[in-house]
Amino acid sequence: MAIGEENIDFEQIDNFYIDKNIFNTYFACDLSKCKGECCVVKGTLGAPVSFEEIKIIEKIIPEIRNYFDELKLNYLYCNGFYEKVGENYHLKTLNGDDCLFSYFESDIAKCVFQKAYLDKKIDFKKPISCDLFPIRMYRSYKIFLKYEKISICNSAVLNGEQNKVHLIDFVSDALNRIFGIEFVDKIKKNFIIL
Repeated sequence: MAIGEENIDFEQIDNFYIDKNIFNTYFACDLSKCKGECCVVKGTLGAPVSFEEIKIIEKIIPEIRNYFDELKLNYLYCNGFYEKVGENYHLKTLNGDDCLFSYFESDIAKCVFQKAYLDKKIDFKKPISCDLFPIRMYRSYKIFLKYEKISICNSAVLNGEQNKVHLIDFVSDALNRIFGIEFVDKIKKNFIIL
């Protein structure tokens, strides 16, 4: 059994195996409630990144260095920004929870990449794994898209239910970025949404 296949109802479309929960779940982040906790999850590895994303990040460090506090900037230059675990790459964290690329605005954890992107300093919005969250993409002999249901996102599920925002629509920009609009339209047409 490949990673991502356990106890989940998948639908196959082309070479993709898509968790049906992606289509029958409501979800919309509510930063006022969750405080951006996904950027500072305790006891976890940092966000997964591809080798291609590492190369992009290396090039844009000079453009985003002013977004870091002194502690994180020193850490970045002394220790680098990613680590390899097995065959996978992850962004580094401080103290086993705080993403190197996070910062706090009041009491809400936010993303340095996204801030610089919105300020039009860089063209890189954020790593795909962050943009796609709470959907995780796994590659083995197939490509899996799996909804990762975690308690820190309970407020997002409630907010999605209240505002009738489907998870597939919440992450549609990220999916379009990865796979293109035609593919996303195709997978939506294969499911009856809620």
